[in-house]
Amino acid sequence: MAEHAVPDNSMRAVSHVPKFDGTNHREWNYEIDLCFQNLDIADVVLGLELCPDEDYDDDGDITNETEIRQWKKKDVLARNCIMATITREMKQNLYTPG
Repeated sequence: MAEHAVPDNSMRAVSHVPKFDGTNHREWNYEIDLCFQNLDIADVVLGLELCPDEDYDDDGDITNETEIRQWKKKDVLARNCIMATITREMKQNLYTPG
């Protein structure tokens, strides 16, 4: 696997995590954190790894599109992991109108 590539079976990595239902935060948090570490996305989740600002060359072309795209993949993976491991009722609290 290429460095920093998102694993193809990443959603299977959270299949064992109990669904967070509002009463089991300690267990869910511990297990989802282990998954984040295993998938190398913990720093994104914690806000320690931020989306890179666009860098431009002299022609005005973005020079770091690959890094930005990789960060966005990690961000989406993290959100998918969270959504896959919470109950429908908990998801209702995360949806925003619009």
